Amino acid sequence: MVLIDGRESRQYAKNLGLRVAGTVGILLKAKRMRVISNVKEEIEKLKSTGFKVSKEVEREILKLAGEA
Repeated sequence: MVLIDGRESRQYAKNLGLRVAGTVGILLKAKRMRVISNVKEEIEKLKSTGFKVSKEVEREILKLAGEA
């Protein structure tokens, strides 16, 4: 599995047959494993450092995390 956030890079990795995870997907998994308690908080921390995430992806992840 590879951790990649860029859309084109993710598609390229998938075309190579690799399993792909993005940063916010890892946050969701961490919440489900009870490593973190709040995905939104962690996304906000990342965004404060310049991390970019689309509103659509953020909404979907928060929905899946039960935080929407």
